Amino acid sequence: MLNRGSLLTIGLISAMAIPYLASPSSGVRDKVASIWPAAESKEATAEHHAAQLLHDHQGAHHISPAQMEIKGTQATSPAEVFRFDITPDWVLRRWPRVSTRTSDPGWLGYRVPLYTGTTEHSIAGSLTYYFDPKQQLQRITFVGTTGDPRALTDFLASQHYAAEATKEPGLQLYRFKQWDKTVGECLIYPARVVSASAPRAKFEVNLDMRRPARAI
Repeated sequence: MLNRGSLLTIGLISAMAIPYLASPSSGVRDKVASIWPAAESKEATAEHHAAQLLHDHQGAHHISPAQMEIKGTQATSPAEVFRFDITPDWVLRRWPRVSTRTSDPGWLGYRVPLYTGTTEHSIAGSLTYYFDPKQQLQRITFVGTTGDPRALTDFLASQHYAAEATKEPGLQLYRFKQWDKTVGECLIYPARVVSASAPRAKFEVNLDMRRPARAI
């Protein structure tokens, strides 16, 4: 059984994220599952479990995500952290606490809390960098919240992500494709519960970026 210290550690790692897997919107889960290999379902299950523990802990101790302490240096913009020239040393120097994990292709993941400010345009959540055996960054994932996604979507547009129509109410879908192959996807949808006391958590964000086959 996890003690209170363990729950706090999981809460820091999750870093205010409410993963899309907890959403009742099965259409979102289906879209993501159709893009990335089925082997990554193990990772998704672990992410969901950590989020559930964080949710239970917050309910028991009346701690809101906004009250949780965030370790590390605040990022100034999405462009600062969503780029593929990042190295493991850069991650370890920037964040005092990093959670490591392995991935099926033999990649090593470095998970850290991310926040870009205190305005509604800011994002906050769980950021993970995946490095291959040569320590080259191959994948970036982010699960978190924002009060207004326009700063994030403007950045994605600069990285060749294009908005796509969906049949799911409220869902905003952005994809980056090369030669008809999806190498990045961002799903943004309204939070299940919107509170006036949490203006930076109106939308839930799930971003999955892969290293492009050519420079962008």
